[in-house]
Amino acid sequence: MATARNTTPPNNFMTNITLHPDEYKWTSSRIFEAADKLVQLKKDKDPWEVFEYIVKIWQSTNPSEYESFIVNLDEIKKTRKITNVGNKQFSGVSVDKETGGTLRYLLDIPVKVVQMIRKLYPEMNLDKEFYTKWAKHFPKMVIEKVV
Repeated sequence: MATARNTTPPNNFMTNITLHPDEYKWTSSRIFEAADKLVQLKKDKDPWEVFEYIVKIWQSTNPSEYESFIVNLDEIKKTRKITNVGNKQFSGVSVDKETGGTLRYLLDIPVKVVQMIRKLYPEMNLDKEFYTKWAKHFPKMVIEKVV
């Protein structure tokens, strides 16, 4: 049950607000509008257009987290060692010492973005093919590169 303290909207909140039924706290209605738009986009558009919108939502609602994420990715890219695979050199690739297999650090996706995708597309298999396509659509999130 909601308490009086939790059901009083903040005075400095000038946008429409909605009482979130599960958490009994005030939430910007923009979050619910974005969720409605995502559901509509899922019905009308290709999943990759929806994923682009999900990333835009995450960027706009978490600007400092987004900037931190990009800086962290740049640092990861700089610190990856160079590995020879065949006649090419890669950063973000290593060879497993036990099996001799190639291990790739292809990309990094924010947890919140993956959670939104899984909520919206529970039937989608986030497999190797998905991550390879993701890398083509979102090159900023790619770690591995040919040197």
